[in-house]
Amino acid sequence: MIKKHAQFTLKLAIVGLMFFQAGTQFGFSQEKESKEFTVSGNIKGIDLPYMFIDYTGENGDRVWDTLHLKKNKFSYIAKISDTKTIAIWPFLARKRKEGDYRKQKRVEFLAKPGEHIVFKGEAATSFNAYPTGTALSNDLNKYNGLLKPLEKESAALSTKMYTLERGSQEFKSTYEEVQKVGKKMKEITMQFITDNPNSEVSAYLLVDLVGGKSIQDDEATALFKALNIDLKTSPFYVQVNTRLEGSKATEPGNKVPSLVTTSTLNGEEFNLESLQGKYVLLDFWGTWCGPCVAEMPKVKEYKEKYKDQLVIVAVNSGDTKEQIEKFITPKGYNWMQLISKKEGESDFVSKFNVNGFPTKFVIDPNGIILHRFVGNAEESFDKLDELLKK
Repeated sequence: MIKKHAQFTLKLAIVGLMFFQAGTQFGFSQEKESKEFTVSGNIKGIDLPYMFIDYTGENGDRVWDTLHLKKNKFSYIAKISDTKTIAIWPFLARKRKEGDYRKQKRVEFLAKPGEHIVFKGEAATSFNAYPTGTALSNDLNKYNGLLKPLEKESAALSTKMYTLERGSQEFKSTYEEVQKVGKKMKEITMQFITDNPNSEVSAYLLVDLVGGKSIQDDEATALFKALNIDLKTSPFYVQVNTRLEGSKATEPGNKVPSLVTTSTLNGEEFNLESLQGKYVLLDFWGTWCGPCVAEMPKVKEYKEKYKDQLVIVAVNSGDTKEQIEKFITPKGYNWMQLISKKEGESDFVSKFNVNGFPTKFVIDPNGIILHRFVGNAEESFDKLDELLKK
């Protein structure tokens, strides 16, 4: 009986191995691995026991987590379903000189499901480590290597500029030099995208160029069309396409794009089309945006001033539901609030190609976009008075 049982167990093991091999061949045996990424490293010189990590989660909300360091080592694993932009925030608390504490800016890298990214380097005087181990990391390092000399030059010029008297001739000439370096950096970025049409890093870089309005739409369209169509499932490719379409769709004179969503504070469906018959002020904002917050009392004033003619619809970007409610409730900012996500159907920032905050759209009772205002929006209130005063 023991011998037969052993033979049966061996047969089961063989069948199991065959099934595992078949599953691997057809891509369904490593579900857990395909849903996770890992980032780790051994970085000497960080004198705090933690760093932070920041990325967009599966539901489109921002994830802000802690990377714990033990003897300079860290490791972090999380689930993702597609390529993500991820940032780590290293803080160097060491006192360099009296009253001088250094804080390092965010360091971005890219990760796909199933990948393991390893940071190599040190942080003796600043964070000088880079991601390795993946094709995306290699391409990103290649691009950053091209920019590094110009970044140093720009940093030196910027440091000098802020020691000069604002408005002086030397200040102006130094500022012009900073602008020239910035132009060179943009040219290098565009050339990298042109030279690397198969790399997802190129789509990632193009998102930044389009989102920051660093290039004209025709330039962006040419770069986008040159990307390999195999990148079409990349979230960066999708975002660029959405922004370019949104740029055309939201020009004044066009009918406002369809906006039907349950990405509201109470989870109930909102349809922008239901507001036809009234003027609409579509206001893109965030609690982190000083000018946005400064204009909110004025938005409230106009909501009450033209309560029978005007509807306010706010689109928040960068805050959680809880942060929005905590901010608006005590102040009585009780108008419709939509929550824009960084990816997917609720990425209203890309859909309307919003390049700066605040951005306001004035929409007429027939759903036609009359005006688009970026930045300080005093002019938008003047236009509302012009339209709504009887």
